[in-house]
Amino acid sequence: MAISGISTAPGTSSNSASTADQTRLSSNYTMFLTLLTTQLRHQDPTQPMDANQFTQQLVQYSSIEQQIKMNTNLEDMKSALAIANATQLVNYVGTTVTADSSKTTLQGGQAKWSFSMPKAASATVTVKNEAGAVVYSQQKSFTSGVQEFVWNGKKTDGTAAPDGTYTISFDAKDSAGNAVKPSAEVTGKVTALDFTSGQPYLLIDGMSISVWSVKSVTAAN
Repeated sequence: MAISGISTAPGTSSNSASTADQTRLSSNYTMFLTLLTTQLRHQDPTQPMDANQFTQQLVQYSSIEQQIKMNTNLEDMKSALAIANATQLVNYVGTTVTADSSKTTLQGGQAKWSFSMPKAASATVTVKNEAGAVVYSQQKSFTSGVQEFVWNGKKTDGTAAPDGTYTISFDAKDSAGNAVKPSAEVTGKVTALDFTSGQPYLLIDGMSISVWSVKSVTAAN
């Protein structure tokens, strides 16, 4: 189902597991009811079932029935919440967001990352393609603060990398040899929402960015 830029896949693994549990519980309930009625039908009239035993079985019967109803109600609530959540998240479409992400898009021979370096450091910068293969690596010194790293799309061997999504990583150390961990972010316009994995993702320049990593949102003009 696609609604206003939302991609959804209703059959997630969690829903499948829940449905299986519900089916199993309903089957047990039916079996219990069948056994109880069969026992009553074939009991010896001269030695009827003990009242306490019968009461206990009725309590078990009622407990299973209530559990089935409760599980059904919970599933209905989950579906309603999922719809409400999707309706709210659709407001992201058309906005410009900044999110924590080490991904960016290489297009027209340029890829740009924005990141914050906690302190001055020397780092090995590594760029990987969508398959996770290293396509570029460079040793570079950085000052502290927010800055950009621009890659011209040339791989380490000098050939041009194809347009697409690339990920950056930093192996950085300060002058004392202590590890420094910069944080990268991406800014772009949200074109759609994707729920196919069961979690909400924003589509920005063809990249899937978790909605939970969003740091700021600018309304569409």
